[in-house]
Amino acid sequence: MRARGVNKIVLMSHLGYAADQALAPQLDGVDVIIGGDSHTLLGPDSMKGFGLSPAGAYPTAAVDKAGRPVCIAQAWQYAYAVGALDVSFDAAGQVAQCSGKPQVLVGDSFKVGNVAASVADADAYRSQLDASGVFRVTTPSAAATAALAPFKAAKDALGTQVAGVATDNLCLRRVPGARRDTTRSSLGDVCNKDATVIAHGGDIQQLVADAFLEQGQRFGGADISLQNAGGVRIDIPAGDITVGKVYTLLPFKNTLYRLQLTGAQVRAALEDGIDSVLNGTGSGAYPYTGGLRFSVDMNQARGSRIGNPEVRDASGNWQPLDPAANYRLITNNFTADGGDRYDTLKAIPAAQREDTFLDYADSFLQYVRSRSPLAKPAVAARSTQSYVETP
Repeated sequence: MRARGVNKIVLMSHLGYAADQALAPQLDGVDVIIGGDSHTLLGPDSMKGFGLSPAGAYPTAAVDKAGRPVCIAQAWQYAYAVGALDVSFDAAGQVAQCSGKPQVLVGDSFKVGNVAASVADADAYRSQLDASGVFRVTTPSAAATAALAPFKAAKDALGTQVAGVATDNLCLRRVPGARRDTTRSSLGDVCNKDATVIAHGGDIQQLVADAFLEQGQRFGGADISLQNAGGVRIDIPAGDITVGKVYTLLPFKNTLYRLQLTGAQVRAALEDGIDSVLNGTGSGAYPYTGGLRFSVDMNQARGSRIGNPEVRDASGNWQPLDPAANYRLITNNFTADGGDRYDTLKAIPAAQREDTFLDYADSFLQYVRSRSPLAKPAVAARSTQSYVETP
């Protein structure tokens, strides 16, 4: 290429953000790397105020083997964002300046809960998004909407398909006990006053954690799983479980991450979740785990609230969590990135974390299909074995 007079080279990569950063210093003459595969969101830290977790700057600065600047950019995933990258070159063809920002695409209708926002509120939200510099309010294209209509109809039909059956009411409850989360269930007292739910927490949260562990074991291996209580949104009443109900249960666009961490870090992560319930984001942080059980005493100081953690081995027997042993943890990308103040998980280095790209709702759907009929989890397999509330 250089022999032909080319002095500006843009590399299209499908290696992932971390691999692109590792590759840049090995190259000679590449000016820009536009990456993919890892579905990485890049952008300013101000995006965190909107609930997003950028993994680095857009663009990310690097240098090649000769010390010349290289710009690395990636625009997240699934057309949620488009990248706007500006690069200028000097007379020798080297990067003189590289800047830009992602444009996260947002619809033009706004809701507060399930209710349409007032005109004044909608205008305020739109102004806030416009001022951010990284969100673009976008009016749907009529032509695109028409083209997608047959696919939407097929999706709606899929939502009515029955995936399995629940023999019991699978109750929603974030935190065990008789104090913190006593009216969570839409099914009323049949769940809110259920003795097992009060003692051990939500049925459906536990089954979601179990499903994620099973999917992790099928695809790459896993020892334990963790799901934050607030990521599970509805009860599943006894009866048919439709595909649409599964996606209402788990409505976020999350994928499952596999993290490599020690037993000590596992326990620290559980302590993170409990502390966040008491002093942070609230009840949604409460941890539900698959293949891992423990006791909780909310009266203790941080670091001592989790007791008697045990891991289920390959033979189905429960063994003490070994602080020095290594474990493969499956969790959703929200908690893997430190959501709900799971700071221990956020600190796990890139070399010890992997996006499996298993959609978390589909993971539960496959569990329903393979395990139906679903019943309340056995007490012995529930993550919270005992729970002591604060006075």
